[in-house]
Amino acid sequence: MAIQKPGIKGLTYQEDYQLTDDTPPTGCQVRFSVEKVYMVAKSKEEKRRVYQDFVYINWVNELGRSTGRARINDEVKFNEETGKWDIIALDIPQRSHITLFQDEWNMFYDGMHSEVAGTPLALLFPYNPTREDVYKAYHITTIEQLEKLTDSDCQQIGMGALDDRNKARKYMNSINGNIGAIEFNAALAEKDSEISSLKGQLADLSEKFAKFLEAHSEKEEKVIPAKKSKVKQEITGA
Repeated sequence: MAIQKPGIKGLTYQEDYQLTDDTPPTGCQVRFSVEKVYMVAKSKEEKRRVYQDFVYINWVNELGRSTGRARINDEVKFNEETGKWDIIALDIPQRSHITLFQDEWNMFYDGMHSEVAGTPLALLFPYNPTREDVYKAYHITTIEQLEKLTDSDCQQIGMGALDDRNKARKYMNSINGNIGAIEFNAALAEKDSEISSLKGQLADLSEKFAKFLEAHSEKEEKVIPAKKSKVKQEITGA
């Protein structure tokens, strides 16, 4: 049975590794895709056109200033039974595309085809979808990307970008605060459950101990009178 690494889906082995920080949205945005590659040697050998599927990484640098694509550095294999790509071996952390872009890989693994992992911009502009179009032109599709824009990035995008970025930051702070409260309440509920369980175990032990003392006391009451009667007979000679 495959042992999953924390955070990365599709692993078929266990290995220790360090988590990496998320890449800033103005740095490099990536997505994974499957590309059919024409296999020259196999085609000549089988005398027919042979194609093979490979996983590629597609990237966009600096708000669309440059783009590119390449086969991933990690070794993966398509699993016919599960319909997913199993990870056979990861490259070293500094070169492993899957390790460097875990969220994007997990979305690809689950069959999701968003440009980048995160919260859709539609949630921030429910009544003004034209703002989404503005940011899509700069390859910004999530609230997480928008909140991390620098002042110079906002100036490049134009009017309203600074206000939208601040709105995104407030939205994410609100979401993160709610998540913290939910986790805190869940932890309290778990502790209450543990305390309740311990109380039940203590009550059960107390009941068993009381029954043990009661049974022991009854046994003594039966034995002691018999001993007293025997001593009386020895003294009186009766």
